[in-house]
Amino acid sequence: MADLFRNLIKNAIKAYGESKGYVIDDFVYEALAWGGLTEKGDGLVHPKFIEYVPNAKTRSQILNILNAERYNQLGFGNAVPKGQQACN
Repeated sequence: MADLFRNLIKNAIKAYGESKGYVIDDFVYEALAWGGLTEKGDGLVHPKFIEYVPNAKTRSQILNILNAERYNQLGFGNAVPKGQQACN
């Protein structure tokens, strides 16, 4: 079920990005689909995120992409924001 929803979210984000002219690697869209699903609300990583993404390096890449996009800045691993910040 979670895979289905993440794929729907990823495809919607990708369709929107492509409609705006972005050419971005699918992994970035996959990472963006995890937005809001990686923490329990107390700042700790959600156990289901660890279960669905067991590789620590991949989890780190996803979190770095999410933070780079959220804050529209470098400094989160090698992640580079792909879009323009919508608002301050």
